[in-house]
Amino acid sequence: MSREHKGAIIFLGAALSILLTGCHTPPSGHSAQAETESAASHADPQTQCLPSNASVTRYSPPELYLSAGQCLKQNRLDEAVFLFGTAGSEGRFDTRRVGDVTAHQLASFMGVMFMKHVGEEAYGKFSAHMREQLKDDRARKAFCGRLSQLPPPVYRPQYMINHGMAAFTSAGDQQALRPLEDARRTWRESVNEYMDCKP
Repeated sequence: MSREHKGAIIFLGAALSILLTGCHTPPSGHSAQAETESAASHADPQTQCLPSNASVTRYSPPELYLSAGQCLKQNRLDEAVFLFGTAGSEGRFDTRRVGDVTAHQLASFMGVMFMKHVGEEAYGKFSAHMREQLKDDRARKAFCGRLSQLPPPVYRPQYMINHGMAAFTSAGDQQALRPLEDARRTWRESVNEYMDCKP
């Protein structure tokens, strides 16, 4: 690997970490149950491979991509694929609730950053495993169903809000989020769109 390529990977990894700033702030008015769950979980997605359970949607996409990278280091490919799919679906979910459309491109950019962050060899192994898992419609439908059953994301998508043009205007983020009529339905739609699920 060339020195330039190593430098690019280090830079992109740092950029992905920077996106974490302010992205795991609990939403206002969150329930006592959410507080209890949050207090009970001490997992650090920057250094740990998160378990693929219902708690993952408490974490933002940047956090999940970092954790997926940790899973790859441990050769836990199933968990890496699950976190990657969750992160991508969350990105689509956030484009539906963040009002600043100039920030939406970040959802796609993070997937590219993940590829650069983990390196060509690790990403090749990861993507081959993901293709094997999702190569037929039945497997994809099962994966889609599993993601759809997760609770809708509860974090405030500050990572996206901070990277749109509105963040640099006097308006600030007072009206950064659009209200969702049905968060569960929006989450299912986001999963279906990202995973190209069959109706």
